[in-house]
Amino acid sequence: VMFWRNAPASTELEQTVVDWVRGMLGLPEGFDGMFTDTASVSSLLSLVAARHAV
Repeated sequence: VMFWRNAPASTELEQTVVDWVRGMLGLPEGFDGMFTDTASVSSLLSLVAARHAV
């Protein structure tokens, strides 16, 4: 997870890979995502997103 200003190449690469995965899974065009470095960060972000959705 990067900010474009800090690491434009890494951010663009992440978005390209997310688009590939989206296409392989057959998800809709508006789907977005991100990669994290650990399962702990992934779990925390999923809890934050779920709480925000409620």
